[in-house]
Amino acid sequence: MIACHCDEEWERLVEVMGAPSWAVSSKFATVVGRLQHQKELDEQIEAWSQTLSKYELTERCQAAGVRALPVQSAEDRVEDWTGGSNGSTSSSDRAADRYGAAATFGGDFSVSDRAHEPC
Repeated sequence: MIACHCDEEWERLVEVMGAPSWAVSSKFATVVGRLQHQKELDEQIEAWSQTLSKYELTERCQAAGVRALPVQSAEDRVEDWTGGSNGSTSSSDRAADRYGAAATFGGDFSVSDRAHEPC
């Protein structure tokens, strides 16, 4: 899952993707433009994303400041939970190493009265 909440995040994603000609088109330059052309945008990003593993894609995006997490199957989640081995380190340590300190694997959420901060 990749989420660009503002034009600055979109520009960072374009850089991560290697600035393909379709991505630098003026029709995708603004949030409004990206929403108007969302089907085409989704198809292009899907094609690009299939060139990387979900974990490599996540790491590249996050390193550039783009919100991203891998979409995981139940099998992926169990493998992350156990470390693919007998679990010599804690699952939360492995998750933090892979996705950052705020990673969770479950339905955890919180309700806050704080307004969302823009980019």
